Amino acid sequence: MLGLMRRARNATDRWMVWTLSDGADLAQLVESTLRNQGHPVRAAWLADISELENALQRQSPHILLIDSSLDASVLATVIAHRDQWAPDTPILHWARAYAHARVEAALRQGASALVASDSPAALSHLELEIVSQLQHHLDLRELRRLRVRLQQFERRHTVLVAETPDAIMRIQEGIVVEANLALQRLVGATADDDLIGSPLMDLIAPEDHARVKAHFKRLYRNMGRWDAADALLECTLRGARPPAPLRFALSSSEFEGAPCLDMIVRAATDTAVVNDAASVTSGREALTETVERLSAQDRPTLMMLAVDHFEGLEAQLGYLAVDALMEAVEQWLQGQLTEADQLFRTGTSEWMCLLRSAPLTELADWLEHLVTAGNRHLFQSSRHETHVGIKAGAYALADHDRYSTALTILVPGVRGLPTARGQFSQVFGERADAAAALHVLEQRARHLQASLDNDAIHLVFQPITSLQGETTHPHDVLACLLDPNGVEQSAHWFIEAARQFQLVTALDRWVTGRVLTLQHKRENTHTPPLVIKLGEQTVRDAEAFLSWLAPQLARHPLAPGKIIFSLRESEIEKHIRKAIVLSRGLRALGVDLLIEHFGLSAHALKLLDHLPVQYVKLAPSFTHKAESGDRLDRLKEVIEAVHQRNVKSIVSHVENAQTMARLWQLGVNFVQGYGVQEPETVLM
Repeated sequence: MLGLMRRARNATDRWMVWTLSDGADLAQLVESTLRNQGHPVRAAWLADISELENALQRQSPHILLIDSSLDASVLATVIAHRDQWAPDTPILHWARAYAHARVEAALRQGASALVASDSPAALSHLELEIVSQLQHHLDLRELRRLRVRLQQFERRHTVLVAETPDAIMRIQEGIVVEANLALQRLVGATADDDLIGSPLMDLIAPEDHARVKAHFKRLYRNMGRWDAADALLECTLRGARPPAPLRFALSSSEFEGAPCLDMIVRAATDTAVVNDAASVTSGREALTETVERLSAQDRPTLMMLAVDHFEGLEAQLGYLAVDALMEAVEQWLQGQLTEADQLFRTGTSEWMCLLRSAPLTELADWLEHLVTAGNRHLFQSSRHETHVGIKAGAYALADHDRYSTALTILVPGVRGLPTARGQFSQVFGERADAAAALHVLEQRARHLQASLDNDAIHLVFQPITSLQGETTHPHDVLACLLDPNGVEQSAHWFIEAARQFQLVTALDRWVTGRVLTLQHKRENTHTPPLVIKLGEQTVRDAEAFLSWLAPQLARHPLAPGKIIFSLRESEIEKHIRKAIVLSRGLRALGVDLLIEHFGLSAHALKLLDHLPVQYVKLAPSFTHKAESGDRLDRLKEVIEAVHQRNVKSIVSHVENAQTMARLWQLGVNFVQGYGVQEPETVLM
């Protein structure tokens, strides 16, 4: 029991070692050796190169340990897959006995080292080598992360320098090595090639040459010890318009590894005039008048856009400067709309739009794209450039909706968006909600179908851990896929789309086929039973599923109990006759049965008298607040009744050691939850 609690605490700090060999013995040896030395390691056995490739596309282990006796082509393919998907991951070769010839061969084949396991000294070397390679791997991963951040900062700096209204040039040994667009415009150059490589003094007016040279001599003499006067230089540039002295701010910098000086002329002060109250009022009046003239057939969507935290922006930039920035926001917004849309400025930092260009079914996506683009855009006025927080909402009017009513919902809704939690857009109105929900389901259904067609579903495995010392620990099989943005999503993301568009049967069969193949590869190993969830459509079509499953099991014969099919209690009760046919047919094929979300129905225990069930997984509500009172008494009663029927009990959603200890006292067979162990990308 204490071991389970310790494993739960260490779940986020585990090292992942993946092994590729003919059997699972190597993974078990590595895990037991390192765990006995106190290292928080998990080892997984990958049966073949295709499993390794699929796993590497989704997760990077800390160490790859490869059996050196595998064919040379397999070893070369491992290197290729590692280089493509996990370039920082070290590869170690393993041999039963250590030999110098094997060490040389391993290094020639691209491995970092060779380890063996034929003696205590060899096992000690294995431990030290893995720990050393792990630290090296973590250092490389951190270095790669920092390099990416540095590249992002450099790209950002390049964009800022190029787009800023401040005139900037970089001087190295008296030569111009960089000049931005603002400086080119200032001196009338048509391209940066006209300036790059030119001596600085060629750009300085002749009457200022002596003073500028003296200033630069003082700078180089006092490098690192400048005072405030040293960091400022006033001079006139040749060709500058207007021809007046410019004040340069000077700072030391670096260009291609050598020291240089940056010279910056700050842009002129903003001269924008703030809009008076009449213009704001007329914007609202114009919106009202336009809405009143709309025909019954013309019902455009009402959209509102606002600048988030405007008061803070105004305090930061100043009263006049912030209004100039709002003009830039308005110009940008006009560029996002079409001629069919009508834009009205209804406040200092708010706009309303009668939107006709965005399709109703794509309104949520369109709105999210708008605010994402706005929040990434760098807005500029004559003196300032900054990112601005944009938030927006849209109300799609149904036939019975009035624009006045829509405004009373839309305006406070947009102003109150929880942007601190990352929500910058929202669609309001029943019509838009229904259309958007259906559109999302259609998109997800198409994506799920494409994933099934392309075998792009991924499986993860969540352990179901024994509390009573049993050696067999089943694992739930969870289906995942990458959404269109490349983010891995669990079944919660696509299961409703699968139900609505009749894809559950295809999904169940795809997962079952993949699990049968996986278990057949591991038939001679101590791999755990795998639990496959079946949906309601499969239960309704019980005979067809059994007809499909029988030849699959004939091609992939497995020992009894290696596969467990899971049915939901509520779906069994809705289709009790079909559920009986399905469960008995599965049992005849040597497959075990599990009922999940068990115990909610008043007739739950009677199901165990009619169905050949080996496991029940209690509904999550039993776990919550199960420390005392009526719920604890009910949980104890259900567990005792289940055990009297020789059925094993599973309690899910276990999040802490206290709950685990209570369930152990009640005699629960298995527990599951993130507090016990998180899902694994590869089967441990």
